[in-house]
Amino acid sequence: TATATATATATPTATKKKKAKATVQCITEVVPIPSPLDIKPCAGKVLFKVVSWNVAGLRALLRKDPDTFNDLVAKHDPDVLCIQEHKLQDKNVEGEGEGEENFKKLLDGAGYDAHWAVSTAKLGYSGVACFVKRGSASGAPEVRIGIGNQIGDTEGRVITLDFPKFSMTNVYTPNSGQNLERLDMRTKTWDKEFLSFIKSTRSTTGNPVFWTGDLNVAHKALDCYNDGAKHLAKQAGLTPEERASFTEQLSDGFVDGFRHMYPEAGGHYTYWSQRAGNRAPNKGLRLDYFICEESMVNGGPVRLPPPPHDPGAA
Repeated sequence: TATATATATATPTATKKKKAKATVQCITEVVPIPSPLDIKPCAGKVLFKVVSWNVAGLRALLRKDPDTFNDLVAKHDPDVLCIQEHKLQDKNVEGEGEGEENFKKLLDGAGYDAHWAVSTAKLGYSGVACFVKRGSASGAPEVRIGIGNQIGDTEGRVITLDFPKFSMTNVYTPNSGQNLERLDMRTKTWDKEFLSFIKSTRSTTGNPVFWTGDLNVAHKALDCYNDGAKHLAKQAGLTPEERASFTEQLSDGFVDGFRHMYPEAGGHYTYWSQRAGNRAPNKGLRLDYFICEESMVNGGPVRLPPPPHDPGAA
């Protein structure tokens, strides 16, 4: 018995193989790029400039800096300024009620017409607006609100501007929710119906189309500072389902404009968690996009301009 015990004790036990740790990147350094806002018109071409901004509450923004919109259009002179998540209702836009500001007149003095979509499903929620410069060389647009989809129309998420030679849509894509309670709606209903709307616009007008706004997805690794972190697969905007759904939209003949112009540019984000204090260290996500149909990057009559010259480039 003693010998058997000794023999058993001497026998080596099998060791479990440790799983390799997932690689987690940490991209916080901003790769310098020429600003798209510095692009100049090509010879014989008309430059049409669009600025998009999720303001996360228009009232709060203007209380903090009442001149922010006038300063922005004075500096950059956009043909269209698109905003998302203004959180206003019709009565706020129209300036109804004592002490209410008439937001409908915002930028009127700077030469812009305002078009609003508001949430009727929930107060203080969602909402998009477009400010269109009067006298634009691209002409005056026809304006359409919504997409014929209950979520898009009752939550004020979409405005489309049909210009004579192209159409553009300002959209605030639904967030999948802190507990992913809207994930199925987002990927199985919204994404598909929105794409169908965009394709219908293209076929109906016969013109190139693009859309811009807060799309609530960080598509690729470069669009998330810590891509690869285990918890991200269950975080809204970073789930495999949302990323795959966005890839499916692009595969139908569309291009991420920023990535087309700056394919390797890291550190360029549009959202940072305020609660975690992530703005200063640039720990962010790129959730805001310009999505163009392929003809706009392949020599079509309406196209993205080449990136502005980078003096540091070869």
